[in-house]
Amino acid sequence: MSVCRGSTAAWLEYLALGGRTRNDVCYNGMVGDYRLMEERVGRAPFFLETSMAVIGVHLRELRSRRRLTVRELAARSGVSHATISLVERDKTSPSVDTLAAMLDALGTTLVGFFDEIRQSMPCSPFYSNDDLVEIGNAKTISYRMLGANHPNRRILMMRETYGIGAETGGAFSHTAQETGFVLRGSVEVTVGTESRVLGEGDGYYFDSQIPHRFRNVGDTVAEIVSAVTPPTY
Repeated sequence: MSVCRGSTAAWLEYLALGGRTRNDVCYNGMVGDYRLMEERVGRAPFFLETSMAVIGVHLRELRSRRRLTVRELAARSGVSHATISLVERDKTSPSVDTLAAMLDALGTTLVGFFDEIRQSMPCSPFYSNDDLVEIGNAKTISYRMLGANHPNRRILMMRETYGIGAETGGAFSHTAQETGFVLRGSVEVTVGTESRVLGEGDGYYFDSQIPHRFRNVGDTVAEIVSAVTPPTY
């Protein structure tokens, strides 16, 4: 069963990859400041390597480890035993609130639950072009992420594509360091009070706490390969 693309699945995907609350923010790039995840979820859900079937299996295994019957979990969580049974058998997709209630009754959280799933799944060290996950806007500034499903990812590695005239907007900052190389085109990179137009083969490296912005100043599409650590996404 493939992952559905509604808002529930989007929140599960977000939480699976380290999100914590609806007030958390995702990596900027499109508008020059962080965007609330709630806004992003309504437009372009993120990627989850697992399926709802895996969620059901892991929920059942967790309940078994806690030595609880379906009815006992229902009594603790306030979720009907029929719903729990359907979720465990992959017959329905739970809402975020329903899943959170069940996990709370089992002594864990959404983040902890998905982290356990992610770490239990096999992960290849190699990725095809189709495996790169779009976390930006393909029509303006595309951010294609490498290794989204890696269980212990400590780097945000991306291939960035800037449409003609595209820019990240006002300067923004976050706690990280970032670096990158321009593959093609001309990109104006501003870091603090310094600004420089970088061309093919040029690069940058700076402390992301310094306000910064990117702008395609050329007459063609521009591309960058970048890395951010610790990952902001």
